[in-house]
Amino acid sequence: MLEALLTPQYVRQNYLRGLPLEGPDGAPLPDSVIASRTQAVQAWFERRYGVRLGERVVKVGRLPLAGEPPADEVYPGIDFHPDGNLDHRHHMLRLPLGPVREIYAFGLWLPGMDRPARFPLDWAHYSPRSSTVRVYPGKGLTFGLPALAGVYASLVSLGKPVPHAWHFTYRAGYTLEDLQGPDYDIVDALAKLVAVEVLVPGSIDADLAEGVSSRSVSVDGLSQSVQLLQNPNALKYQALINQYLQDYREWERTYWARKRGVRLGVV
Repeated sequence: MLEALLTPQYVRQNYLRGLPLEGPDGAPLPDSVIASRTQAVQAWFERRYGVRLGERVVKVGRLPLAGEPPADEVYPGIDFHPDGNLDHRHHMLRLPLGPVREIYAFGLWLPGMDRPARFPLDWAHYSPRSSTVRVYPGKGLTFGLPALAGVYASLVSLGKPVPHAWHFTYRAGYTLEDLQGPDYDIVDALAKLVAVEVLVPGSIDADLAEGVSSRSVSVDGLSQSVQLLQNPNALKYQALINQYLQDYREWERTYWARKRGVRLGVV
């Protein structure tokens, strides 16, 4: 999805405008370099933050639950170790991939159980921009809810997360409308990372490739020295690279805060 938004033409026009990006041979850097760097930045971003740029159905746990989409439509089972209670009255789970868009089925499959305890969907509550799900028993008239509540209460009273017992099947990821609207700052931040990835090879001209930091010309007793770089280890676009990286670090702090959600304390 990110490739559709951050096309080589878009990155050149908005983040590399007017910069002559050339390789050591003097040839302009092709669009394929920008496209490959965009793909790498997207993969890195998704792994680092546990999100998906594009919607995908995700299955946490390897055992089946009633109400799941067909197996061929689901990202295969992911091992899951939840955060535990974290001093809440209800169980808080930070799912491995987000943001959560819709939950299809969830429940517990504890050792010794012949089938999973599938919980009602109104027991799970999540924020649209977060991967955190809070689980606590809700109201219902379905027969068997007292038994499910008993299983849940027993688990929570242990004060342990019980790895791999929780099973979730849900849809996660940013939509195209998100990235073009309220979450456009993600696209802007990633575009700056792509620009940095391109500015590095775009700064390596023939002189830098050969390690030349200055050149001198002498004609008929007159000489002229040209300092190519103040530091032989610097890059031609180092100032712009530093600025883009600083912008990204500033944005990252707000992104982490936004993913944490809201906590309520009692004094």
